[in-house]
Amino acid sequence: MTIAYTEAVVAQLASNLRREFEELATLNTQLKNQVDQISTQIWQGNDPAKDAFYRAHEAFTQFFQQNHHALESLHGGVQNVSRVFNDVEERNRRAFNGIIGA
Repeated sequence: MTIAYTEAVVAQLASNLRREFEELATLNTQLKNQVDQISTQIWQGNDPAKDAFYRAHEAFTQFFQQNHHALESLHGGVQNVSRVFNDVEERNRRAFNGIIGA
C-alpha cells in the first residue's frame, strides 16, 4: 500500500496536533479553575464528591502530562518529515535543473 504525502498535508498535520494539544491543556486548566471557584459553594468540608473530583482531575492531569512527551515527539516527527520533504524537493529541483539546463 502506498501512502501519498504532500508537504502541505504534513505541515497541516503538525499544526493541527499542536493546536489540539494546546486546546486540551487550556480546557483542563479552565475546568480546574472553575471547579476551584465554585467548590466552596457546592461542597462543604470533606464532601466525598469533592474528593472524588479532585482525585479524578489529578489522575487526568497526570495522564495528560505523561502523554505530553509522546504528543510532542509525534509533533516533532511530523516536522522532521516536513523538513525531509523540503530537502528532497530541493535536491530534486537542483538535480533536474542541472539535467534540463545542460
